Amino acid sequence: SSFHLRSVCQIRCGDGRKHPSEACDDGNNWDQDGCSSDCQLEAGFECLGGTLASPSECKPICGDGFEVHGEGCDDGNLV
Repeated sequence: SSFHLRSVCQIRCGDGRKHPSEACDDGNNWDQDGCSSDCQLEAGFECLGGTLASPSECKPICGDGFEVHGEGCDDGNLV
């Protein structure tokens, strides 16, 4: 049995496969979820991982002073 990745001939933001030229790719084309519709990191989030075979995972950064989707509040501290 052999393992083959799909060919990456065209880079397509939002396909869930993070190409090295993309800052992130979470598998959708929505803004305000951490990875923008043009595959750039958004303020108030951190995006980890992502390969040619898997999407980036983005989540809000607690304590950074940016209240973003998924946070009830963010006053800029961790206390």
